[in-house]
Amino acid sequence: LASSRGEQEKVVSDLKAKIEAMEAEVASAKQDAEAAQSRMEAIASEMKTYQADAAAAQNNYERELALHANARTELRSAREEYEGEIRLRQTAESQLETTRTEFEGEKKIWEESKSRLEESFKETEKRLEEVRNQNNLLHSQMEALTATVEKYQNDKIAAVPEEGAESGAAESAE
Repeated sequence: LASSRGEQEKVVSDLKAKIEAMEAEVASAKQDAEAAQSRMEAIASEMKTYQADAAAAQNNYERELALHANARTELRSAREEYEGEIRLRQTAESQLETTRTEFEGEKKIWEESKSRLEESFKETEKRLEEVRNQNNLLHSQMEALTATVEKYQNDKIAAVPEEGAESGAAESAE
């Protein structure tokens, strides 16, 4: 029983350690998701800045075109600026899409990891409950066995004086 109890305690200890490790993994995955969300928000903010810059560049371009319709040099400069802003915008959009794709990939990995951890946690809880049930069953069996042994011993003790009294009565009758 001590060996069995030691094994049960070891199993319970192992299960608790696994639960703690899984909870740590879940917390780490949540932190990773929050960090990815922060990166996404920063890129979205940067994208808005680029969009504002592109809109400003567009306004500048139109103003320059209206003011200097006949000045080719200034028009060429404004056009180059505009194209540069478009490239920046495209670069920003490309980065945003890349980041969005990475985020979705990380989110999917996190969700899969979370799902596996939750399933593992449920399985661990189920095993823990099974071990508890077995432990309770063993305790009840031990109590029943103890009661049976005590009853047997009490019956034996009670029978011994009766046998002594019977043999004494038989001797005095002779």
